Amino acid sequence: MTVRAVSVTGRAHGNLFDPRVDADLHAQDVRWQTLTLTTLDVAVHGLALSPHVTVHERSTDVPNLDAELDVDVLDGPALRRVDARLTRKGSRRG
Repeated sequence: MTVRAVSVTGRAHGNLFDPRVDADLHAQDVRWQTLTLTTLDVAVHGLALSPHVTVHERSTDVPNLDAELDVDVLDGPALRRVDARLTRKGSRRG
C-alpha cells in the first residue's frame, strides 16, 4: 500500500472515566494493488467508547462512499445508526 499524502489531527480531552476524542484523517492517492482511492477523509468525534464516525471517499476505481455511523466499543464492538451512500461518477445523489 502507498499513500501520496496523509494528515492526521487529533486530541483527547475530558476526565479519565469519560474521555472524548476529536480526530481527523485526510489521505490522498491511497493505492493498494490495482485500487486507488483519490481522497479519503475520516472523522472520529465524541465519547471515546462511543464515537460518531464520518467517512468520505472518492475514487475512479470503486463507488464513492459517504457514510456516518456511531460505534459502541464496549458492546461488541457494534455499529449503530449506519447511514451509507454509494455513488458512481456521473450518478445522481439523493
